[in-house]
Amino acid sequence: MSSEPPCKNDNLNRFYLAISRDGRYSATFDAATRHVKILKTIDHQEQNNIVAHFKIKDEDLSIQKFYDNLPPSQNLNVIVKDRWSIDISNDGNFIFIAVSILQDEDINENSTMVAKNLADNNREYCITFSSENSKLADFKTAIYCLKLNEDDVNKVDYSFIKYNYNRLSGICRFAEEKMDNVYPQGQVQANLMQTQVYNNVGSSPSTSTTSVTQVEGTQATLDARIKPDYNLKKFILLNYNSIYSFKYNLKHTTFSEVEKFNYPDEVKKQLEEYKKNTQDRTSLLLSHIYKKYFIIKDNKDSSKNFQDNSRFQDNSKKVLEVYDLGKMRLETSIKIGDDDTNLDDKVYSIDKQELQFCIATGPQSIGIFLMEHGSKIASKSFEEFDIRKIHLIEFINSDEKLFLIV
Repeated sequence: MSSEPPCKNDNLNRFYLAISRDGRYSATFDAATRHVKILKTIDHQEQNNIVAHFKIKDEDLSIQKFYDNLPPSQNLNVIVKDRWSIDISNDGNFIFIAVSILQDEDINENSTMVAKNLADNNREYCITFSSENSKLADFKTAIYCLKLNEDDVNKVDYSFIKYNYNRLSGICRFAEEKMDNVYPQGQVQANLMQTQVYNNVGSSPSTSTTSVTQVEGTQATLDARIKPDYNLKKFILLNYNSIYSFKYNLKHTTFSEVEKFNYPDEVKKQLEEYKKNTQDRTSLLLSHIYKKYFIIKDNKDSSKNFQDNSRFQDNSKKVLEVYDLGKMRLETSIKIGDDDTNLDDKVYSIDKQELQFCIATGPQSIGIFLMEHGSKIASKSFEEFDIRKIHLIEFINSDEKLFLIV
């Protein structure tokens, strides 16, 4: 999971942050100094442990130097023109960090590779990652594979460093899949029975109680909480032309077997409208991405560019289409009711078990939907708290609570 650089408008392109799917690792990137830090989350009350700290070369994307100690502070007033994208993933004893420079001429590249639907069985592998060090300046995306030290899992083994390079550039995303867990038949209940609102940090909460809907007989239950483990499956590059999906080879810790996919028609139109502004188009694509999902509002024809999922289509209602970038298919269609006319399709969250989808259905309300079939199972209004707008939604505490920023 990556984030936009949290900095001032005059230095928007400098600082970047990414967090691994399981939350164990995070990566920071300073585009001005080319410094990359990998941190392991130990405890919220303790300082995060620096697993690795290295600098990549200005002339290419290879690692120039590792640091055992923090270097002196750098000038914070340096302006960075190019925009970057980073992401991080961990798979067993390996940590993967992807870095890509978003140069307009590269991410607009219209390769000769034929874009196709996932339902098409014909495969073409004509763009692959290279582990060779020749002509590094030609590469715009790098994936660094680092191995944790067997004697100290809080540090990396500097004797093992593996590179994967590519000439394409774009928004980086690692796509992991949850390991198969067995859930008993049971009941799904959205736990919104009690709402606590903090007006200020450190203040006492005010409490409200409401009723929610229960859904019987689903294949999974939120009461049987098993912490998910994730396996790295693919690396995704999203540029202004297409989506490129690279399969992860566990045996060789490399990425190959690429497939190219078209964007849904609605996204194509939006990208065309912002064609003259690289920043706007990058922000547009980022607004559709949540973790490993690509989410589109009210576009009934978009699924034709992915695997055929006609069972999700319901022309009688508006829908929010949720695509799985790892599988490159429509995962579910969230059915939007007539009472959700003020839905904010930029404020939503999916729980860790990938069973629930929560979205702001209005400035002062939220709705929870089942990922399995897109039906609403719970709703909550916050009118009594005089909330103007919901800015962020996140599942916390093993999906037992929702955290909102208003």
